[in-house]
Amino acid sequence: MSDQPKDSTWRIAINADRRGSGYFTSQTGALLFNPVKYIEFRGVNWDQSSCLIDEWTRWISEFKKSRDGGVRRAASAALPLTQQDLADYYRSRILEDRELTVLDSSSQQHKIVDQQFIVHLQERQSKLC
Repeated sequence: MSDQPKDSTWRIAINADRRGSGYFTSQTGALLFNPVKYIEFRGVNWDQSSCLIDEWTRWISEFKKSRDGGVRRAASAALPLTQQDLADYYRSRILEDRELTVLDSSSQQHKIVDQQFIVHLQERQSKLC
């Protein structure tokens, strides 16, 4: 049996202005309600993330009561969104941002060293001529 909803009537019932609605309504095919993907979709800063646990819990609770069997199964299979999920997600983002900063800085340093090396080679070349 497929977990894919038969039609999109369940999407129509969702208030498009409600926070996080786009995460659920944008899914195609078999539904998979993933709390970490929800955090990513919402894109809120750490200091605003505390609301995500309650949002996720309300969404999943409501979907468990859906008339659509695929939606109910996806909601029943969904893991809870925890404080640890939030901490892990934002820690990962910080590390990724730091890694990009270090790589950019390293790249800039290499360019400077390369430019200095070229100048040095040009000076040596001019002395030989």
